[in-house]
Amino acid sequence: MTQAQWLTEDGLIQGRWGIVPGNSTHDPAALNAIEQRSWVLDLDMFSSGSLPFGCQELISLTEAFSKRIYAVFRDITTEEFLKHYGASL
Repeated sequence: MTQAQWLTEDGLIQGRWGIVPGNSTHDPAALNAIEQRSWVLDLDMFSSGSLPFGCQELISLTEAFSKRIYAVFRDITTEEFLKHYGASL
């Protein structure tokens, strides 16, 4: 597995990716192990600063994080990859 972090103006993105052997998982709290060897890409985004607690602020932050993570995902994948895993382009 490879792990990297990127600092953006909105927060910190953490990425993990790599080959996962059969009967194992990179994150037992999130994914069950499968029998086959597989490849995983896990992107997370967060901010460690304190923020006001308000519904609209949290919704706006969540939307901004989602858009940023999706932009990173699209930058690091190809159309061939997307088609292989079932995307309709």
